[in-house]
Amino acid sequence: MGAVSLFPTKTRLALLRQVANSQVQAQYFDETRAFDVPRAVLFPDAPTSWQDRRMVTARMRELQRAGWVREPAMGDFGTWQVTDDGRKILEDNR
Repeated sequence: MGAVSLFPTKTRLALLRQVANSQVQAQYFDETRAFDVPRAVLFPDAPTSWQDRRMVTARMRELQRAGWVREPAMGDFGTWQVTDDGRKILEDNR
């Protein structure tokens, strides 16, 4: 399946920059259960403060379908990664 075309809006570019800064983590479970589909969690300031986190799963799936980001391998926690296509989008939209 090929990547879908996606327009690089300000919001998408901001999230893509946060991925490039290692601020988006995968969450595979919480205190009570494991998730069937991992959630994407954004830490706006640094990946250390659980109080400030935001769920960005739907937005990350959108960027993933466009081929801009790659989900980390299955595990406890992992950092989402920007792909070569995502880096090109960032370079073209400085």
